[in-house]
Amino acid sequence: MEGIKQHPWMAASWFGAAATGVILAGLVRWSVNALWDWECTAFAGVGLFALVWWAALRRATIARSVRARGVRFGTQTGISAILLAGILGGVNFVASRHNIRWDFTQEHLFTLSPQTRKVLHSLSIPVRMIAFFPSTRRAQAADLLRRYAEESPRLQYQMIDPDQDPEAAKRYGVTQYGSVVVEAEQNGPGRERKPLIVEAEQTGGQSLALSEEKLTNALIKVTRTGERVLYFLQGHGEGDIGSTELNGYSRVKQALEDQGYTVKPLILARAKEVPSDSAALIIAGPAQELLPGEVAAVQRYLQHPGRLLILVDPPPAASLASLLAKWSIRPLPEQVLDPSAAGRMYGVRPEMPLVTEYDARQVITRDFRLPTIFPLVRPVVPMEQPGDASVLPLAQTASTSIAVPRGPSGTAATPARARRGPFVIAVTSTRQTRDGREARVVAIGSSNFVSNAFFDKAGNGDFFLNCINWLAEQESLISIRPRSLQDHRVSLTDEQARWLRLWFVFVMPAAAIATGAFVLWRRR
Repeated sequence: MEGIKQHPWMAASWFGAAATGVILAGLVRWSVNALWDWECTAFAGVGLFALVWWAALRRATIARSVRARGVRFGTQTGISAILLAGILGGVNFVASRHNIRWDFTQEHLFTLSPQTRKVLHSLSIPVRMIAFFPSTRRAQAADLLRRYAEESPRLQYQMIDPDQDPEAAKRYGVTQYGSVVVEAEQNGPGRERKPLIVEAEQTGGQSLALSEEKLTNALIKVTRTGERVLYFLQGHGEGDIGSTELNGYSRVKQALEDQGYTVKPLILARAKEVPSDSAALIIAGPAQELLPGEVAAVQRYLQHPGRLLILVDPPPAASLASLLAKWSIRPLPEQVLDPSAAGRMYGVRPEMPLVTEYDARQVITRDFRLPTIFPLVRPVVPMEQPGDASVLPLAQTASTSIAVPRGPSGTAATPARARRGPFVIAVTSTRQTRDGREARVVAIGSSNFVSNAFFDKAGNGDFFLNCINWLAEQESLISIRPRSLQDHRVSLTDEQARWLRLWFVFVMPAAAIATGAFVLWRRR
């Protein structure tokens, strides 16, 4: 006590340090909890009051110190530091409210896809996502869900640790880590929307990766009301939607179901008419022509109005020319080849033209920039006099392509008879019906481009799904879908591996030793 009485400035100094410590404690609490609560306010209030009291007690000493030369320079430095901190704080404040990302991955894995953003912007009802992840394994999922919530004010998410809140997991029927419950607001009787559960994938070690593609597909399904049925015509050698073989269409069926469609086969010879609940009819690669009665049934369906997607292959496959002619579309008896090296990076051959040119007048391809691969493709062109139909080209091959005539047996003519490209290989045709509605037809000169072997190649799957969504009047789903991580490993032949081993193990070390020896000899 005597020391404090003899040196009161020591007590005041300790008092000032304590006041500063109290303020810092409030700031640290705010930084850790990311929340300014009443305790932070109490710390800051008490600290500021004590700091003002300390300044009042030491006002004479502070005044003498300010007049000192060293303090003036120190004050200038302090003010400069405060200004710099203020500028940095302002930049951080603006950046926190205007989030900008740069994603340099080839598949843009850390950027929401155009389709996801389009779906989020078109949400008309509130949607909630409840993610059940352990606290130590939720970083990737939390970042993805936060990006979803930033795109739409109608979407909210919540992270729950199932170990800390097992009752919530039980209430939603969650039985494993990495589950996300997607639920939409119910809006009246008969419009119930059943919640869906998306499971994260186990990656390396204990990591859990939540798929944007699965999450967006669940979002589409949970917000869509009513059933949209797609019928695949069968009975003429068309592709099998249940086959997992390379030439099968099981991948198409899965992708359509992920988009919320119901996929069913249809045999017109048995059903006689296309069902009235059909959102679109798909005729994929028939080997035989349709019977006259089947053509008439398809025409009656289109007049209601209906929606039709036709995929035809080069001869000897069926052309469906009589059906397409009614919509001012003409399939040519040729096969398109591209002898250039344009598709070499995708490992395609000349009979698999790489397409990068699309017509921007059609919503299907307006913002489409992905290349597509069309194996065994024929030209499908608009007729010169379309009549009352409105026909637009969708895609065409490069100018380096050629078209080789093929006879009914499928035999190709000599290259000398080939025509030079480019060639239109996909078209749309629309026509107004009597009741003022619009019938829609899409014709593409290849059915193999969406087989299991090619659906996930380049932009094939996106192009096909965009056509389906346009036919089914689901324009909000027309976009580029989420990408997954691709394998970009370089495959070397045995000879290439031997040359690389020789270069790095022998040539380069020998060159380094020789260079060192030469430098040492020159110095001596």
